[in-house]
Amino acid sequence: MNADTVLLWKLFPTISRTFAFTIPQLPQDIALDLAVGYSVCRIIDTVEDSTLDLDKKKKLLNLFFSALQDSNTELMSDFEQESKNVPTSEHYAAFLQQSSLVLRIFSSLPEQTQQGILDCAEEMIEGFTNPDVQVIDTLEDQNKYCHYAAGIVGYLITGLLVHRGYITEEKAGQLKPLSHDFGLALQKVNIIKDVRADYNEGRQYWPNELLKKQEITYEQLFSDHTAAMNVLHDLLRDVEHYIERSFEYIDQLPHEPQGIRIYCANNLLMAVATLHAVDTTDLFSDDADVKISRETVKKIDKKVREFVDKKKDLREIQQSIKNNDF
Repeated sequence: MNADTVLLWKLFPTISRTFAFTIPQLPQDIALDLAVGYSVCRIIDTVEDSTLDLDKKKKLLNLFFSALQDSNTELMSDFEQESKNVPTSEHYAAFLQQSSLVLRIFSSLPEQTQQGILDCAEEMIEGFTNPDVQVIDTLEDQNKYCHYAAGIVGYLITGLLVHRGYITEEKAGQLKPLSHDFGLALQKVNIIKDVRADYNEGRQYWPNELLKKQEITYEQLFSDHTAAMNVLHDLLRDVEHYIERSFEYIDQLPHEPQGIRIYCANNLLMAVATLHAVDTTDLFSDDADVKISRETVKKIDKKVREFVDKKKDLREIQQSIKNNDF
């Protein structure tokens, strides 16, 4: 492992504690592929999440993509300089300044892997710079946003499995729709969990149609808890479909090497546990920070490894979480 790769893994907990835990569970080759792919998406998402106006976002994201596509270190240095003006958290701001590091590792990956990441990045940027994608009136609108934020990352995961020889092209064709919905499931859980933080930073991902049904505004989600819980329960019912589709995805993944299933199952079951934890009015409080404990994460990981090893149905763990057996 070279110095650049070592540094990337050290930085990972600052941008995603969840993926810093789960991605290394994959086989080493695809773990690095996905770490780079996620880093590229994190950079794009950080710019998209910011309060910059759309024209500035487009200019900055196009600069980033050009640098990545052409492996152009000078352009990436320009991007790092320009990205100093992106209003974001301290950790994400620091990671934007590591874009050249991401480029160096990206450039060392196999050509097929690079192209898969580029395709994902290009479509993500295209969606995020389309103002219509930012308007979420209906659940279908939310699905469209989630497609660009995470559904195409699901496609990327399946594509990387093909590139590294873990599944065939034919199998990937069967898995592609399920991998898309695996990405949507994880994104929808984040949208539910982060409702307060997103609103505080000017982002609104809960569909307006669900709020209108309860006759409340977005702001009233945080004061009218009865109506807010009704909206929450609508969203919890919606995400269940994508959770089940995600289990179907895992069911069809290869049993060996076990790390592929362990990675996907840990992400999914931590999302299931998060859904269980957010079903409370605490979600709407000013200092909302509803999340699962590290102890729960350890218990899920232990169970996942046991179930994958014994080829047991992972839905049993889901049921244990719902029954408060964790």
